[in-house]
Amino acid sequence: MRNSLARAELKRLTPFNHEEHERAKLVAVAAAVRRLSTFKDYWVDSTLLQNLEDQRIENERLAEAAARLAEELPEIHQEDATDDVL
Repeated sequence: MRNSLARAELKRLTPFNHEEHERAKLVAVAAAVRRLSTFKDYWVDSTLLQNLEDQRIENERLAEAAARLAEELPEIHQEDATDDVL
């Protein structure tokens, strides 16, 4: 009789425990989705910042190349003018 009561009590608690377990799983999945979403947002932000930094460096490199070319341009014209005379 005692065993029967214990089994009945266990069966009565089992659906509650199962429901609680399922609810805990859903909470864990929702938390994992939030973490993944946050990670994705940070990754996108990081990628955008890296692309902006790469673009800034490329713009600086192009500006330096344009400045060097502007300095050398008069010399090139002078050499061309000298060649035309000869």
